[in-house]
Amino acid sequence: LKPITRAELAAVIGQVQPKPRTVLVVDDDGDTRRLFARMLVAIDENLRVISAGDGQEALAQMRAEQPDLVLLDVMLPDMDGWQVLAARALDDELRSIPVFLLSAQDPGDEPLSSQILIAAAGERTPFYKLLRAAQVSPLLLGQPDV
Repeated sequence: LKPITRAELAAVIGQVQPKPRTVLVVDDDGDTRRLFARMLVAIDENLRVISAGDGQEALAQMRAEQPDLVLLDVMLPDMDGWQVLAARALDDELRSIPVFLLSAQDPGDEPLSSQILIAAAGERTPFYKLLRAAQVSPLLLGQPDV
């Protein structure tokens, strides 16, 4: 969730294997996009940072550029981040691109987990697949071998 520190952003970049080469930053605020670009380049000067200002542009950039990682704001003008995730899940070209959701909005009592599961896996995903994903996720998100 925004605000995010440089160390937290570096930790996210460090979890993606292999190290990302192109990162797509999606936010409707230009200053925020530029701030994230500067933070990312400070973490790794070899990163290529591209940006999009709304959901449709994000999906188009994902198709055209096939980024290694997407930093996606939840609140966008044309479609929210959850809708972008849902569209990504339906597209064979995009579904494997890792996405890290960002939001300045306090989720409060909203049932985010159900939205995350539906957006990431689809409404008709069998329970056993979700259970298997939960079992292997600690292995996937653990510390990378150096």
